[in-house]
Amino acid sequence: MARVEIGGRREGQEVWARWIDGRVQGDREFLKSAGLDPGTRFEDPHAFVALIEKLLDSGSASISLDIPERQA
Repeated sequence: MARVEIGGRREGQEVWARWIDGRVQGDREFLKSAGLDPGTRFEDPHAFVALIEKLLDSGSASISLDIPERQA
């Protein structure tokens, strides 16, 4: 099972998002700010990390990755 977990702050509030085998989970309002809903298919875990990281307050991201290396 491939998995990504991201936690941090957005506008001072604690938020989280998760990617598990191509499906998104997390705080509904936070995911909406990324244009996603819980259960949405999202194929690229690396792109998911990049998208979510941009939405978090600077320096607040905590990321746990258990995914295959990006193909060159």
